[in-house]
Amino acid sequence: MYAKSYPYEGVLTVDNLRAFQRVRGYAPRVVVTDGAVLGVGASDKVARLALELARDGAGVKRLARAFGGVRYLDDRARGFIENWEVESYRAKQV
Repeated sequence: MYAKSYPYEGVLTVDNLRAFQRVRGYAPRVVVTDGAVLGVGASDKVARLALELARDGAGVKRLARAFGGVRYLDDRARGFIENWEVESYRAKQV
């Protein structure tokens, strides 16, 4: 969707970003490094939205502990949502 399922986490180098893209099939939209979380996108609006959703997700993850923790989607369900035509359409509207 807007921020995809996986952020890049680690040392920020060109080689590491290329490896992430090769493995995941897309460039990261959220980058997590020591001391910083960055939103990345083709426009400022897209980058800000990716960062906003990453912050929201971190809050949900933290609050979910009170209810037994996070239960992540399996790869099939995650892939369906990421590639669902409605979500693809919504992402293009940004």
